[in-house]
Amino acid sequence: MPVFFLLCHQTGGGPSRRTPWLPLGRAVLAFTWAAVASAVPPGDPDDPRADLPPTTLTSVGQFWTYRHYKPKERQSLELELVVTYYDSGWNMLWGAHEGATFFLPTVPGHPLPLRPGQRVRLSGSVIPEAGLSSDDVRVTVLAEDAWPAAEPTEGRITQSDQLDARWVSMEGYVFGQSEIDATHIKYLLLSDGWLVNARLLVQPGEPVPLLNSTRVRVRGVYVGTKDPSGTLQRIDLWTPSRQDIESLGTLHNDPRFSLPRTPIGALGQAAAADWLHVAGKVLHHDPGQSLVMRDDTGQLLIRTPQPDKLSPGDEIEVIGRRAGGGLEWTLHEAVFRRIFRPIPLRQPGTAGGPAKLRLTAQVLELRPEEAAQGLPAEINGVVTWAHPAAAFFYLADASGGVCVRRPEHTAPPLIGDGVIVRGTTRAGAFAPELNLDAVLPTGGLSVPSARSVTLEQALTGAEEARWVELRGYLRHVEPDGPWLRLDFTTATGEFSAFAAPHPDFAPLVGAVVRVAGVCAAESNARHELTGVRLWVTDPQSIAVEVPPAADPFAAATRTIERLRQYGGRDTIDRRVRIVGTVTRHVPGRALFVQEGDAGMLVLSRELTPAQPGDRIEVVGFPGREGSRIVLRAASWRRVVAAGDAPRPLALDSSLPLQLELDARLVRVRGTLTEVAFRADETRFILRENGRFFEAQLPGVRPRPAARVGSVVELTGIYSMQFDESRRPRRFTVLLRSPDDIVLIAVPSWWTAARIATAAAVLLLLAIAAVAWVVVLRRRVARQTEQIRAQLANEARLQSELERSSRLESLGVLAGGIAHDFNNLLTAVIGNLGLIALEDDAMRAVGHNVREAQRAAKRASDVTQQLLTFAKGGDPVRQAVLLSEVVQEAATFALHGAKVASEFSCPLNLPAAHVDAGQISRVVHNLVLNAVQAMPEGGVVKLALAAVDVAPGTLAPSPPDATCS
Repeated sequence: MPVFFLLCHQTGGGPSRRTPWLPLGRAVLAFTWAAVASAVPPGDPDDPRADLPPTTLTSVGQFWTYRHYKPKERQSLELELVVTYYDSGWNMLWGAHEGATFFLPTVPGHPLPLRPGQRVRLSGSVIPEAGLSSDDVRVTVLAEDAWPAAEPTEGRITQSDQLDARWVSMEGYVFGQSEIDATHIKYLLLSDGWLVNARLLVQPGEPVPLLNSTRVRVRGVYVGTKDPSGTLQRIDLWTPSRQDIESLGTLHNDPRFSLPRTPIGALGQAAAADWLHVAGKVLHHDPGQSLVMRDDTGQLLIRTPQPDKLSPGDEIEVIGRRAGGGLEWTLHEAVFRRIFRPIPLRQPGTAGGPAKLRLTAQVLELRPEEAAQGLPAEINGVVTWAHPAAAFFYLADASGGVCVRRPEHTAPPLIGDGVIVRGTTRAGAFAPELNLDAVLPTGGLSVPSARSVTLEQALTGAEEARWVELRGYLRHVEPDGPWLRLDFTTATGEFSAFAAPHPDFAPLVGAVVRVAGVCAAESNARHELTGVRLWVTDPQSIAVEVPPAADPFAAATRTIERLRQYGGRDTIDRRVRIVGTVTRHVPGRALFVQEGDAGMLVLSRELTPAQPGDRIEVVGFPGREGSRIVLRAASWRRVVAAGDAPRPLALDSSLPLQLELDARLVRVRGTLTEVAFRADETRFILRENGRFFEAQLPGVRPRPAARVGSVVELTGIYSMQFDESRRPRRFTVLLRSPDDIVLIAVPSWWTAARIATAAAVLLLLAIAAVAWVVVLRRRVARQTEQIRAQLANEARLQSELERSSRLESLGVLAGGIAHDFNNLLTAVIGNLGLIALEDDAMRAVGHNVREAQRAAKRASDVTQQLLTFAKGGDPVRQAVLLSEVVQEAATFALHGAKVASEFSCPLNLPAAHVDAGQISRVVHNLVLNAVQAMPEGGVVKLALAAVDVAPGTLAPSPPDATCS
């Protein structure tokens, strides 16, 4: 029979050198089968074996019997066994004899001279409670290497009743290695879908095998650990030496990964006993538990204890044997490894045109704009819901579900039909859908098992189009168009289910049920989730847990305070009854009831009004709204009418939020800071001791007499408001009528708003005055600038007038001088002309006469210019040959100087329209400057050229005009 032993021991020698973080003390739970001649009883004091005589222990069964009944009495020992595992450090000894396997305790600090594999005889004495000690037991070795045949565990690793304490052989992959202490190595061995703790005993200083990702065959003692219910929880393998571990290869070179890849969608056609090889991308991984992977043809859930961690998107390949069926194929005994080369998976919209979508999950993962593109899809699945009156049906596969819209002229498939749906994607009201093109039957399949979810989980939208099961109270059934609508209440809210009309639904009203159906989202015009509904096939989809009550008010009475405490089994399936006094009622919505110091919110659709002070009894289902306990789907009846309402609790709003006051009648004071009117209620914002809170008055009410700034006292229901984490955020006072508002103090006429208004007016006046002064100053400054500019302009004009007068006087003087000088020149020029008529004179001094004539001519030109200046006229321009004017002026300027001149002038130089006199003076001055610059003599080179000059630019100098 099975015997459990808890062995606590202390190893010596100080902390481990390999793993100093491990504690020195250890507790080892050893489970074994004792093959004994007599069973060990549970310890009945009347059992005759309780008075056993001293004897010689020759079997393990005798040892454990005396350990139980005579633990402290020394007994003689004469026992043979084959040692399968002995650890003197942890005081563990396993052995076998004549087909029986067993465990024997040993005394710490008194090791026996044993080695695993020896067949030995133990002689001497023993105190059963203490165990075997080298001081009292002699060891005689009868044979070496007397190992029993190792039993293979393949295919039977969970049969702990047959394998416990036996010497076994186990194959698998090592996916973890750690050093417990200096003599114990722990390996995580994945074998037949179990992660086994294989513990290797090594000698100090002995090399430790590194076996990560290695496939091994390990021999050792099998020990299974079960929980109190008898379920196997853990498997340990105690291995005595390195020689008991044989390497069979690595994960990298496992030949099973060379098998042809099987598409996930084709697992149903593979043989169940064959090893299969699949590859794909990871969608989700829970290390040590399960992983979800996908390829182009399908999606696969694999439960594997392999501890390697994967990330979504990792590419992996898996080997295993097929298990499951229908849409829920899987692999057992699975082992995976990463792929570091890309898997040719096509995604929608890749090169070569859009690939067909093969999974419902791929459709639901599309964004609305992608789904609206009409991407092609071909999905193999089972019809989970369909009806001729509906223009759609639901299809499920291993990855999820999807809504399929069918044309009006096509008949819907039958529920449970295995089909291949071909169609295109469309943007649905909430989630992407399919437009049906064709349906190809593949055979009947079973609808997948409904996954039990809560209403809160369904309201996340993650269960869209999936076959799920919700639990709730069926409170109402009524027709809704071509359907029958079933309204349910759960602990956290409400939902509806729709089905074809059937008379068997109505008798279920009032029952607590589990309803299975396809979960569909309800959304608004902005495609936002507002609720969920279930599409139910027939009444068989509803399983009754608690039948309708004949008399709901026969339920056991509970106090409100007790309901708000831990209730154990108080859930939606147990209707409760409370008695209390009404403090507030909104017909058809909510009812507040108070009993003593505890209040409760009751959600009831009954329209009969209840008045504050009415004594009533309420039956309903406990549920939650935020962090508060409420009663849902409640009914009530009056016990005493128009009694005294509970005394309001005086509330100090400056104290922290008090969840225990939720739903209680309270009285609180505050200063009114704001009033907001809405269609169905009036809201007041109040402040007290620096804290703001809100009060609500239902219904359309006239403007209250209290104005902003008044101090008022409110009587109403303390209602806690919660944040998205269900933690108290603030409280609101729910008023019942205007009589709940009592005016305590009227605010002064000089309210903060009026003071602020007056201050604002004064400030505006001051700003206006300052602005007016600024404007006046700017205007004065502008006029001053104008006057200053006018005076400056007048001064400038006066200066110009004076200058003009002076120039005019100077012109008159210059004109007179020029006129007199011109008269003198006339006589000189005339006499020179007469001399030029005399040939003899010209032969003698002709050269001088001509020079004198030229000089007189230039003087005449100067005189003419003075006259022009005196008269205010323009220069006298005429067509002249510049070569003659320039050469003559230069020659005259160089007369008597040491400087020579060189002229360069093209033959086709055109005439220039200039004042010849002015040009002559310019050249004359330039040459004089050159002469003065070269006192030792030199050469002045003068060049003329015709150049086209654009307006506004300066003409370049002729290239030959230089002075050297």
